[in-house]
Amino acid sequence: MKLYHGTDLFSAEQILQKGIDITAGRKGLDFGTGFYVTPRKGGDLICCLRDLD
Repeated sequence: MKLYHGTDLFSAEQILQKGIDITAGRKGLDFGTGFYVTPRKGGDLICCLRDLD
């Protein structure tokens, strides 16, 4: 199963180098601390674009 995670280039590089750090996320998100993925390609983009507003 493919899963998608919306992030910026710097954060993607950090994930590749150091692995997933669930404590690195921003506080106060919809579902609390964690590393969120979606099976829907493009679903991750909706969250990123919403955060830009």
